[in-house]
Amino acid sequence: MFSMELADESDGTRKLMAIAPAIESVLLKGGLLLVDEIEKELHPALVEFIVAKFQSKKTNPNGAQIVFTTHNTDLLSMELLRKDQLYFVDKDKEN
Repeated sequence: MFSMELADESDGTRKLMAIAPAIESVLLKGGLLLVDEIEKELHPALVEFIVAKFQSKKTNPNGAQIVFTTHNTDLLSMELLRKDQLYFVDKDKEN
């Protein structure tokens, strides 16, 4: 068997290991998960998989919500998110 220290893993693996317990917990219990720049360091297919988990009644029986920021416009697909689930924000020079 081969073992590695977490510090030797990729940035994406470390980020997934950091947020996976929170994802599992909120999906099991319900509640809200906030993730800044969800696509940063994670493969796009994995991000879509995570978001889809929150959209499914089977994997999200308690109505947990995920709120995330992203720069990836592919996540704004109507196949993944409904129009009423999208909010756009912009910051001005002062903020």
